[in-house]
Parts: sequence; C-alpha cells; structure tokens
Amino acid sequence: MIRGVFSIILVVVGILCLGACGDGGGSDTLRLQIQLPSDWKDNLDMAALGFPDSAPYVGTIRVIIGEGDGASIREFPWEDHQGALGEVDTGGSVRVQAVTAGKVVMEGVLPESITGPEVAVPLHESGGFSKAGSLLYVRKDHSAVAVGDTVLIIGGNVQTTVIEELVPLGTGLAVNAYAASLANPRSGQHVLHDTLNNRLFVFKGGLPGVDDNFYEVIDLEKKEISSKSLLSFRVGFFPVIYEQKIVLVGGYNDSARKQWLIGGYKIDISCNPFEETLLPFIGLNSERESTVCEVNQNILICAGGYFNFSYFDEVNTFNILTEIGLGSTQFSEGKIGFQSLIKTTDSQIFIGGINNTGVLEKIDTLNLQNISLNEPNFISVGRSNHSGTQVSDGLILILGGGLTAEECRSGEILDLATGESTRLFWKMRVPRIGHSATPLPDGRVLVVGGNLNDRTIEIWNPPSGF
Repeated sequence: MIRGVFSIILVVVGILCLGACGDGGGSDTLRLQIQLPSDWKDNLDMAALGFPDSAPYVGTIRVIIGEGDGASIREFPWEDHQGALGEVDTGGSVRVQAVTAGKVVMEGVLPESITGPEVAVPLHESGGFSKAGSLLYVRKDHSAVAVGDTVLIIGGNVQTTVIEELVPLGTGLAVNAYAASLANPRSGQHVLHDTLNNRLFVFKGGLPGVDDNFYEVIDLEKKEISSKSLLSFRVGFFPVIYEQKIVLVGGYNDSARKQWLIGGYKIDISCNPFEETLLPFIGLNSERESTVCEVNQNILICAGGYFNFSYFDEVNTFNILTEIGLGSTQFSEGKIGFQSLIKTTDSQIFIGGINNTGVLEKIDTLNLQNISLNEPNFISVGRSNHSGTQVSDGLILILGGGLTAEECRSGEILDLATGESTRLFWKMRVPRIGHSATPLPDGRVLVVGGNLNDRTIEIWNPPSGF
C-alpha cells in the first residue's frame, strides 16, 4: 500500500548506534526507506530551478545527523541506493533532504522511536502545497474572510447562496455550510469586515438589473443575515470600510437613469438605520469600471479602471478623515486586475494586472508621503486576478493568475525590501485564477477556489527556516 502513495528509494545509512556509543554498547546497521510523495514529478517546477526544458528529477539525497556546527552530513546520488555514514549517536536529530539543482526541494526527519533495522522516512515538499479537503461548491471570484480560527467563503458561485465555513484541523480542514445563507447568489462581490461590531457587509456580485442595489449584513455573533438597499442603483462600484463608515466610489446606474456615477457616497454604519449621504469631494476624475480602492494610513486610494476599450492609469487619493482630495498620479500604463492588498507604513503596493497584453509583470509602489509612484519592480510571471498574501514581514506570496495553465499553477515570493521576486519550486495542484489565499495563524496559507472544474483546497506550507 505504501508503494501506491510514495516513490521509494532505499539508502543504507551505515552504522547507527542503537545502544550507548563509546561505552561498549551494541550497534546495528539501519536501513532508511526514503519515501517521496507520489505526485512530486507533476508538481516540481523545473523552470523555477533554472531548467525549464528538463524533466523533474532528484539529484542528491542528503542526510544530516545532529545540529549546528557539529552536524554530520552525507550525500548520495539519487541513482546510488547505497552509502555509509559511519558510527553516529542516535541521540541527535536525523534529517533527510532531497536536493535538485542545488536546492532543497523535499525534506523529512527520522522518527524519534527507532524500532527495527529498517526505518521509513517520508519526505514532504519544502515550501510546497498539501491537499486539505474539498469545497462543497466550485467557486471563483469569491471572498475569503478569516474570523478567528474560521475562514468563511462567500459568493463566487451564481448557482448557490450557501456560505462555506472552513476550520483548520491539523493538516486538513473541516468544511461545513455556515448557519446562515446569502439572500442572493453572488460572484465578484466585495466583503467588508466591521471588526468593532463583528459583522460583515457583502456588496456587489448580484445579477445585473435585479439585485446589485442590495447589500447584505452578516451578524457574526447571531449568525444572521439581513438585506439593505442603496439609495441609488449602481453596478461596478468599489466599496471600502474605515472605522464606522463605508465609502462607495464610482459605478454605473443601470436603471432608468442609465449614467455613470463617478462621485462617492458614504454609509454611516454607526447608527440604526444606516445613513447614506453624498461625498462631494471624493470621486473619480472620469467615468470607468473595475477601479480598485483601498484605505492605507487614512488615505483612500482609487486606482486604474477600464472604459470604452481603454485602460486607465489614474491613481486618485483622498483624506478619508476630512473627505477631501489629496491629488492624483499615474501608473506607467493603464491597467485593471491587479492586487492592491499589500500595505506598508508609507506605501501601497500594486502587483500585476491587465492591459491590452492580458497580463502585467509590473509592481507599482505608491509613495503615500508625496503621492507619487516609485520606479516599478517586476514579478517573474505576468499575472492578473492572482492572489497576494503577506506571509511574513516584507514577504508576499503571489499565486496563480497567469496566461497559461502552468503559469496559473505557479507562485513566487516577493521581497519588498529588495524588490526581488523568487519563483516557488512547487506548483499548485490545479490552475487557479480568481482564487483566494488566506494566511492561517501558524504561518501557512489556505488556497481556495479559482478553478470551475475542481473543488479541491490546498495549503501552502512555508519551507524550513522561513
């Protein structure tokens, strides 16, 4: 049965001391049974290792006994199934690594209890993805919201109103239907988290001409959902939340008025009922759709967009406290479909996107101090509708959203300090675009949806020492 799950290589690891070494204790030859994941050849990204035309391979098996400067290291060519390490003390740790093109691609540790002359050592993908379960419904362009230890998956499927509740359990997940459902099926919606009152606001993504003037409020304490309506019917707007107000920017009135709404509106959610008012000094400079807005350091940023076969390069900024404009600047080119999730204390990062090429490799950084754009950096693969997740201080995990199926399986790590991006050695198991990637408390990242032919969920596992 094991052979159906793993690729296996036997390596004789010399004399491991099973008794007290150096005091007359006995010793036996210990045989390590190295087990590789069965699908590793399908998932190893040889392009990331610098050999795009090579078939996946393992070059070396490395065995490390002990820690630090006193560690003993032995290496074996993958094709050579025999080797000797000499006499070592099993009181220290034993770590096994698979090395390809000079990079550690898989690793595992010797079990603490050694029971026989032969010990199985399963290796896992270092910095790769593990299966974590399946969704109840296929989803794309959904929203994922972390609420404590639970991640709620909302919308992204116009055939269902069911919200899914994902709870991490060890290496997998419990997947259940949430206690309440949306009033309307949605896709491409925006979900805002009111942390003060522990509720979610769900905007957009409804059926055009039917329910896009309605939004829904999820009470996370009572697990109840109520419906509200906007004063003006609008589609294509972008909502943001700041403290106890929600700002809506742009959009199109597709009812009787048939006009673009470039101005901003504010919903005061601190009162009951909510109050919606016009924001006379917050709005776009021109008509457009697919603008993306974000709030960073009290600054409302609205960037990019598309109208009448043209991509917009405008980046408009406003003081969300005083509700007045701060000026504007321009991207190096017009674009939509980028990620603006990444915030620093003095800048906003925009990754990838679409212009008339279909994807972009550029990373634009808006300097909030003087409302100007820095010189762009670049990611390794042109992407749009990808995910960008901050996984540690200054490091961003970017996944999916390429032009080809293989690029939609790929990922990379962007270092904000250097502006350099390093492609992951491992690919996701299926192509994903319009998916979500949610950080978990233990440093892993939950990857959901983005493939309408597949319901599988994956978890990205950071490599050792990350």
